[in-house]
Amino acid sequence: MPSYRVTHSTIYNFNDPVDHLTLQCCLYPGFKQNQQLHHHQLISQPLPSLKTEFTDEFGNLRHQLSFTRQLQRVAISSLMSISVAEGSHNFFVEEHNNCPLWVDLLDEQERQQVESFSKSFAKDIFNSKLDDRKIISMLMEKIYRDFIYDTRATSVNTPVSHLFKSRRGVCQDFARVMIAILQTHGFDARYVSGYLYGGGNQQGSTIRQPASHAWLAVNILGSGWAEIDPTNNMWVDDRYIALAWGRDYIDIVPLEGKLQDTRKQRINVSVTIEKQDNSN
Repeated sequence: MPSYRVTHSTIYNFNDPVDHLTLQCCLYPGFKQNQQLHHHQLISQPLPSLKTEFTDEFGNLRHQLSFTRQLQRVAISSLMSISVAEGSHNFFVEEHNNCPLWVDLLDEQERQQVESFSKSFAKDIFNSKLDDRKIISMLMEKIYRDFIYDTRATSVNTPVSHLFKSRRGVCQDFARVMIAILQTHGFDARYVSGYLYGGGNQQGSTIRQPASHAWLAVNILGSGWAEIDPTNNMWVDDRYIALAWGRDYIDIVPLEGKLQDTRKQRINVSVTIEKQDNSN
């Protein structure tokens, strides 16, 4: 059962001082049964005027930081020590399993386009008489094979219909496409944010990334929830640290700022993951 130390740092720099900044953080990994959180600390420089916490409709614990003084720079760091066990990818809050679906976020035109693309993309796979787990594996492999990882091709606002046409994107895009296809074919699937440790097995190995990672969870009849990563064509194992789940990225943005007016800003994000041990 490996343990990890994770530091997720975000720095906001504003061209002009801002008033009444509110930051909402979705950075607390407390909703999965196969994760054991040993320590978590949210550090803000400067300190907020008010810090509150609440649980959202998906069962994720969130923190809201409010600043009343003028600011030109804010630095937020989420520090955690956590262990992850293989298997048992179930979620703590079962009553949240019946939350609104991803398609509820779409307007009618986009919904029709996405459903049409979803039905045609993997028609042969879903017409087969294979079991659900095999169907999901084949779909994941097809997305991995047919889509190109391209950091410049999309933004967080890129419509899913565009992703089907361009077949380019990053981890969140691969996850969104697979969720669309699965939900079109009757599966309950959710977007998951978190971290993927891609370093070596040696204790103390450290990796640095420019952002968090994204994958998805799917409810398989008779088996429960399982997690899959179409970006890497993998079923999730003990290298994955989940933060939150929802319908789409916009439900669980790791750190989101709200201002009373529009100001130009620069945001720098960095993630460091250190493996503490590889004992079972």
